[in-house]
Amino acid sequence: MKKTVDWRAVAHARRKIVGITRAQPEKAGAANEDDWTEVMKRDDDLMAETQQTAFRLPTDLLRRLDNHVKRLQEASPGMNVTRADVVRMMLTRGLDEAEEKSPRRLTKSKG
Repeated sequence: MKKTVDWRAVAHARRKIVGITRAQPEKAGAANEDDWTEVMKRDDDLMAETQQTAFRLPTDLLRRLDNHVKRLQEASPGMNVTRADVVRMMLTRGLDEAEEKSPRRLTKSKG
């Protein structure tokens, strides 16, 4: 059975990648675009298996998150970026970096 391609979703993902690389020029380039594509793919894959989580953050951290959302939106008019998108992006980036530096890599587990 052939899978159909959701070209709208592809176009949206590409716009999102372009917006992010414009907002963060240091991330621009073919290799980094591939990295962003992978992060977005993981994010999309996880959306099917998400779990709502609530926790408290300091007000100044929330203000910084909201400022980052505004920067991304201003850099890419028409791109819908939410606080949750930025939190997922930052958590993914930070955890990827921490796991890369970790002397012992843990395996992924369900649950």
